[in-house]
Amino acid sequence: MALVNFPNAAQTTLSGNGGGIGIGAPSMKVAAPAAFGAAPFFVRVEHQTAGAPDGTQVEYMLVTAVAGSTFTITKGQDGTNDQSHSDGDFVTAVVTNAGLTTGLVRQILLGAPTGSAYSLSPAGGQGIVTLTPPTFAAGTLGYAQVTADQGSITTAVDLTGLTVTVTPGAGRRIRIKGQVSYQSTVASDSGILAIFADGSQVELGQRALNPTPNVPDVVGLEVVLTPTNAAHTYKLQGSRQGTGTLTMKASATTPAFILVEDIGT
Repeated sequence: MALVNFPNAAQTTLSGNGGGIGIGAPSMKVAAPAAFGAAPFFVRVEHQTAGAPDGTQVEYMLVTAVAGSTFTITKGQDGTNDQSHSDGDFVTAVVTNAGLTTGLVRQILLGAPTGSAYSLSPAGGQGIVTLTPPTFAAGTLGYAQVTADQGSITTAVDLTGLTVTVTPGAGRRIRIKGQVSYQSTVASDSGILAIFADGSQVELGQRALNPTPNVPDVVGLEVVLTPTNAAHTYKLQGSRQGTGTLTMKASATTPAFILVEDIGT
């Protein structure tokens, strides 16, 4: 669902509904829709006395679409009852507990990504409202593995399939691990493994391979970073030092992999 809007001081009355709307009505018509702007937004519908809202028959509704003077609605919001209303009853744009706690506004208030879990305090939503972001727990942020060989490595190349994109929490440290097995056609060549972050090399490891040609050896490395709270792409790159041709060996039992972990603050 789109971010919720909060129309400023928008108010109108029900009009053109053939006398009113009933329980479960999917839409309603209003006299002056222009002030409310684009959906979604919440409204308070209530009875009127002598041309003024009187605080009776109060119901909160979520307006999900606007077409001319017709509002598409979801009735009975924020703990109120789905009930009938008459033409002439007042319709007022409001900020509701539901609008805050459903997370529809978190991007406006905190710049947080959609899908993050945020809590509202106090639970009742009355008075001062504090939005508190969730606590990020240590654990795996991203993982990729391959189980097929990649051959003909003589110069630096990206290792196919060993790329992950993650969004770490603000101020969080992450550990990036990479591990592959290399074999060379020439004895004692060296296998090189590098970790790249957003296109820049951040760590490099090198190992002299088995003196027997075509016998694989493991090359692994890791690095700890404190990136910004944004999407970052990490990948492995392979190369060789020597005169032979390198093959990255991988299988279902010994995959090559890249792992990105949150390790705390």
